[in-house]
Amino acid sequence: MGSAAWGDNAQGQLGLGGTQTAHTAAPMPGMTVFSQVSAGGSHTIALAKDGAVWTWGANYYGALGNGTTAPSSYRPRCRGCPVSSMSPRISTAVSPSTPPAHCGLGG
Repeated sequence: MGSAAWGDNAQGQLGLGGTQTAHTAAPMPGMTVFSQVSAGGSHTIALAKDGAVWTWGANYYGALGNGTTAPSSYRPRCRGCPVSSMSPRISTAVSPSTPPAHCGLGG
């Protein structure tokens, strides 16, 4: 079974492929199962069980960590990228690479 999301989706932060608000749990596209999810005000970062880091939603100030400021509705940041920690308070995933890579800084 994949993941589900619900709530405000004005910036695509639910990862459902659009911006329609979901008043009940809506299945996310694909069968990705996430082990950790951290939501900002208008973007989301998730760590899949396979180790891939996914980011979607608004991309103010590069919050999605994809090198742009364009929004994304549902796509992986990097596949197999080892993540050492995720902060639920500020939507940040930290990779133990050299130099350290930060994905989705912002709140």
